[in-house]
Amino acid sequence: MAKIYTSRFFNPELKNPAYVKVGIVRSLPKHPLPYSIYGNIFELSPQRGLINESDREVFKKRYFAQLNSLGIESVRRRIDAFEKCGNIVLLCYEDVRKPNEWCHRTFFAEWYYNHFGKAIEELADTSKAPKHSPFAMLERISQKTEQLGLFDFLS
Repeated sequence: MAKIYTSRFFNPELKNPAYVKVGIVRSLPKHPLPYSIYGNIFELSPQRGLINESDREVFKKRYFAQLNSLGIESVRRRIDAFEKCGNIVLLCYEDVRKPNEWCHRTFFAEWYYNHFGKAIEELADTSKAPKHSPFAMLERISQKTEQLGLFDFLS
């Protein structure tokens, strides 16, 4: 039986032809990638109303409800269609190695394990891990800006 992984589109490990690369996104990358994508399971991408949900627990609850409404067998058939080709990697955009970063693929892996008892691991990523999320950096800049007094910049 083939193994299932999750990853981000820009993981350099995906150049390995042994993996069947499958998106689980609303739209695939527009620019060329150094590998071929076998397909996209659109139904596993978050519904439009979930895309801007920033509360992790609210997102998870609503995403699980979306997957449950699809049906366990329907999800299994969509995965099986690609598993026949080899070890598959379900792809989206987020780099979950960043501090406080999360995405639907990690929730999908949890949901899948809960229903099928089969773990889905994150594919190893040998690229240099980012030290900071761009959002964390913006938050720090915002906090520093708020701390400045009216005349602080004049001195």
